Amino acid sequence: MDAKSDFPLLLRATEGSAAVIIPPHPPLAKGGKWKERHSSLRKGGKWEERHSSLQTEGQEERNIPPFTKRVQVGRNIPPFSKGGSGGIRSHKAVLIGVLSAFILTGQVRSATTANTAVSVSIASFCLVAVTSSSISLTITNPATPGGVPSNANSSSTYAQYSSTVASGVTRRVTAVWATGNSAPTGCELRLTATPGTGQGTSAGQILVSTTAQNIVTGIGGCATGTGATSGAQLGYALNILTMTSLVANESKSATITLTLTDS
Repeated sequence: MDAKSDFPLLLRATEGSAAVIIPPHPPLAKGGKWKERHSSLRKGGKWEERHSSLQTEGQEERNIPPFTKRVQVGRNIPPFSKGGSGGIRSHKAVLIGVLSAFILTGQVRSATTANTAVSVSIASFCLVAVTSSSISLTITNPATPGGVPSNANSSSTYAQYSSTVASGVTRRVTAVWATGNSAPTGCELRLTATPGTGQGTSAGQILVSTTAQNIVTGIGGCATGTGATSGAQLGYALNILTMTSLVANESKSATITLTLTDS
């Protein structure tokens, strides 16, 4: 069985010279081999490799050459096994750990900010339209002789609107005969608007005339939607006033104007 020296090589550098402390090694029998141990000294920020030889089994005790190069003051150099890499790796690991911590700390703490001034505003608008530009109302003959014809009705059209208002302000929708328009002779036209939730309040049924009248009131900021049945449903009723005033085959196209305006 080979006998190996387990005594570490301890170096201590002093100002102006290098002192080497080598623990004693017992004499070994002949026939052994020399083994080399390495140590590194730090000088001026660089690593220097130093060598000394230790006896192994079978050889007489051999003196270890002294170290002559000048190194830094008071620096202990740990022992190195053959190849001189152990202590260097240890120092490299510490150095890498310190650099990693510095880099990570820099990444976490480094932060900059930039500000942008954003100007925002809300426009005031009121838009209104109807889902159908025309409807048809016809007085037809009664079901039995001597009977009075039925009134004509339609509720297939919707008023749709979008609105924004200032604080405390509301809007309304009005209806009026366009200039020069009227109901057929012996008849009248009545109109009812039924808005959806949050789209204002119905003003009830009105008799359409040449004077604008409210059909929806209390409209704030809202958008009725644009679907086929979205908005305030418009119910038209063409009512007979006097049978003797009706004119057979009378046909006319009359226009009603709806307006969304401030209350």
